Amino acid sequence: MTLVEISEKTDPPVVKIVDFQKFLYEQKQKLKKQARSVKKIPMKELRFSLGMGENDLNLRIERAKEFLKGKHQLKLTMAFRGREVTHSQLGIEKLNKVIGDLSELGKMEGSFKRIGRFISILVIPK
Repeated sequence: MTLVEISEKTDPPVVKIVDFQKFLYEQKQKLKKQARSVKKIPMKELRFSLGMGENDLNLRIERAKEFLKGKHQLKLTMAFRGREVTHSQLGIEKLNKVIGDLSELGKMEGSFKRIGRFISILVIPK
């Protein structure tokens, strides 16, 4: 048996005599239960390339709209191959066009992130 402080913010502090191992076990179980109850928002990723045709781009935009209607977070990634990296501004323009088409269903979270040969942006549903 151990004296365990239950509430330290009250005046005087509340303490309880309990089996300390059992108390730790119950605390761990409470944390597990809270972690299960937290709602996780699923994330989808769509990849684009600089040489992608207009029809393929429109198809991906329609797919993105379906994901946003389903309340998924969306990660849009522009991949560059070879010397395309030097024209990254064209990729950003293409992503801005996609974001403009998705503006009624979602909004940009943050700004463009460049990681190696990829530029990505997160779009969350409204």
